[in-house]
Amino acid sequence: MDEKRITAAVGEAARLLRENPEWTYIKATDKAKEELSNEGMEKVEKTN
Repeated sequence: MDEKRITAAVGEAARLLRENPEWTYIKATDKAKEELSNEGMEKVEKTN
């Protein structure tokens, strides 16, 4: 991962933790990565 993607994942994980305080950091990080990868796939599909 490059620095921009890491920063985006950490920011998204922090947002998810604020919305879901019962989650662990690992769960929030995994969900953030999943959401960011889904967004990337949507961008690829739009360009095709």
